[in-house]
This record gives sequence, structure tokens and C-alpha cells, in this order.
Amino acid sequence: MKRFVDFLENFLTVIILLSIVQIIIDDIAVINLWSENFSMIMIFCGLAFDIIFSIEFIIRSIVALKNRKFLYYFLYEKGWIDFVASIPLLATNSGPLFYLAITGKATSGARSIVNVLKVIKAIRVTRILRLLRTLKIFGKIENIYSKMSQHHISNISSLVVSISVAIYLLITSLGFLDFGNIQIEAKISLAFTIIIIVNVIAIAFFYSKHFAQNISDPIYVIKRGMIEDDYNFAVKIRKPYKDEEVFELAKVYNETWLPMKTRIQAIRAKKRETSTPSNIEINDDYSDLL
Repeated sequence: MKRFVDFLENFLTVIILLSIVQIIIDDIAVINLWSENFSMIMIFCGLAFDIIFSIEFIIRSIVALKNRKFLYYFLYEKGWIDFVASIPLLATNSGPLFYLAITGKATSGARSIVNVLKVIKAIRVTRILRLLRTLKIFGKIENIYSKMSQHHISNISSLVVSISVAIYLLITSLGFLDFGNIQIEAKISLAFTIIIIVNVIAIAFFYSKHFAQNISDPIYVIKRGMIEDDYNFAVKIRKPYKDEEVFELAKVYNETWLPMKTRIQAIRAKKRETSTPSNIEINDDYSDLL
């Protein structure tokens, strides 16, 4: 079962990446005036992606409702991203475009009518939000396995992507990008898409490393030192951040807890040497209490 779940997760990751590639290629096709047949292929691909994402959201919602965790899934497990980047896109973008295609109205003129409704075309950029589902890829590259790191990096990325998408939708819906030329509009759409992707990758590669080195790694070392008897590693204090709360805590851990722990271990070892086998366990408990 676990293998099947892993397969589905990997499959969805690939689909997410392909859907973002489809957005980029679609804009490039408009800029370079590629054939109408190619535009039809892009319409069908967009529909297929949105159907898959809509089914995924419905299944995740059903499972969450069954476990009485729908609110937690929607708010804290990026369920709102699954929704925004699936059903609304299917209903307002890929669905209408597919209808025009199968009814024979998906000519350049008909598609221009859809493009006039800027929000309908621009809303597809919300699919980029699903890029956040692929952050685990970057986590593996950076060797970041901390749940805290993954959670906070995901939240920061969500904020950056959401604000970028909101700005694009706002200026598009207000007509600021109405140049009367779909090629110019496609160039601006492509630029926004690339900017958003670059932001997410930059956060995943650079800020995540900073977060791990200066927050999650020190806490990880302190936690292990507090609960594991044979773990005596000190936290490396980074001088530029030595006045921050995490490293102030690390200083107390290094200078107070570790020496005390070493003394306790020495007392324990000495008592074991002088104790008989029958009372070793009692003496160990006594040294732990100290």
C-alpha cells in the first residue's frame, strides 16, 4: 500500500511539473504564433491537468472528511492550494476553452474572445501554486528532513507565490495589461510565471539552507543532547547570529547542560565500577536523578 501511495505522489509531482511547463509553452506558442493545431493540443493538455487535479482534490477532501480532518487538510496541509488550482481552473479556463474546441469555435477569433476576459485567462497562473507540492524535491537536494524546516519553507513559499499570483490577477483584471496585442500579454504572462518559479526555487535552495543552519539544526542537536544519553555534541555557534534566541539557548546548552551531563555520566560510570550486579540498575537510576 505504501508503494502505491508513493507512486501516486510521484505521479502527481510529475503532472504538476508538466502542467507548469504547459503554461510556459502555451505562452511561447502565442508569442511565436504557432499553428492553431498546436493551440488545440495545449487546450486538451490543460483540460487533462485540471481534471486530474480536481479529482485529486475531491479524493483528498473525501479522505479528510472521513477522518474528520477536512479543516486541517484545507488550512494546514495546503488543501486550499489543491482547490484554487483545480476546480476553479476547470470551470473558468480549460473547460470553456475545450468547449470552444469541440464545437469548432476555437479559432483565433474565438480564442481572442476568451482572452478578452482577462481574469479567465490569467487565473490559470494559479496552477503555479501547486509547485509548492513539489518542495520535497528541493528538500531532498538540500538534505533537509526537518518537519519544521519543511513547514516554514512551505509557508514562506506559499506567501510569495500567493502574493505574486494576486498581483498578476489584480493588474490583469483591472485592464492594466490591455495592450490590444495578445503577444505582448503572453510575454508578460510568461515573465510573471518565470519570476514566480525563480522565487520558489531561490527559497528552496538558499533560504531553506539558511533556515536549517540557523534554526532547525541547532534545535535538532539540543533535542538529541537532552534526550539521548550518549549524544554529547555541542551546537556550533554562528557568530553573526550569536545574539539570536536560538543561539543564546544553544550557548546555555553548551556551557551548562553538556558539562552537567558529562559529570552525571562520570558519576554513573564510577558507581557502576563500584556496584555489584544486583544494584547497578538502582545506582543508574540514582545517577539519572542527579
